[in-house]
Order: sequence, then C-alpha cells, then structure tokens
Amino acid sequence: MKPLLFALTFASIVPLAALAQAPAAPTAPATEAKVQQIKPVTPDEAEKLTASRKDIIVLDVRTPEEFEDGHIAGAKNLSFIEPDFEERLKEYEGKPVVVHCAAGNRSTKAVHIMKKHNFPELYHLEAGIKGWKEAGKELVKSPKPKE
Repeated sequence: MKPLLFALTFASIVPLAALAQAPAAPTAPATEAKVQQIKPVTPDEAEKLTASRKDIIVLDVRTPEEFEDGHIAGAKNLSFIEPDFEERLKEYEGKPVVVHCAAGNRSTKAVHIMKKHNFPELYHLEAGIKGWKEAGKELVKSPKPKE
C-alpha cells in the first residue's frame, strides 16, 4: 500500500513542479503608450501657456452656440456632445492641448477620453469659461452669420 501511495503522491507533485518552472504564457505585447498626466491650470496659468507657447492648442469642448457667444482667442471648437467627438480628436493628436468647457464638467470627461490618445501634454482649465471670465480674461465673439 505504501509504494502505491508514494507513487500517486510523486505522480501528482512532479507535474506541479514542472508547471512552476514553466515560463508564463505569453501575454499581449506591451505597448509604449505614454499615459499622460492631466495638469489642472488656472486661468492665469492657461493664459501664460498660450502666450508663451505657440504650439499649444486651446480646445473648447462647448457647443458651437456657446462658442459663438464668447471664447478664448485662437481657441478651436470641438463639441463634446457630438457623436464623432473622439474621432475628430485625431486632428489635434501629437500637440499639447488646453481643454475647457463652460464650468468643467464636459471638459473633465473630455480629458479622460483624450488620455487614450496621443497628446503629449494635457492641460485642463478646470474653471472653464466661467472661471476665465471671473478672472477678468478677455473673450472674443464669433461674427454672427448674415441672414
């Protein structure tokens, strides 16, 4: 009986030891995708960034109507609520971006989507246009289309 018990025990241990020595199963290849930090900025900091760096894009994620009523000079409008928002982000990939909306809700969601894309620097104007105005910063208005 003892030899049979020994053989069964040995037979169960050897395969387990072999598994412990085996290399791990291959996994999906590691990507070199850099996870960007979202850097919150105040209106003063955003203004300094845009004044000192001509490569920065100011991305206003409000609706076109909100954008026309007043926006940061030079800003690009890409409405967060449009169904093709994420697809249209590709136009700005590879560039540093300051993102804002009216008060910070839509832009918070937008920057988290943008983290999945190729943006070397992401700045979030958390106070949005509301905070920009409260800080006494200038807004420009889009000309109204002629009817």
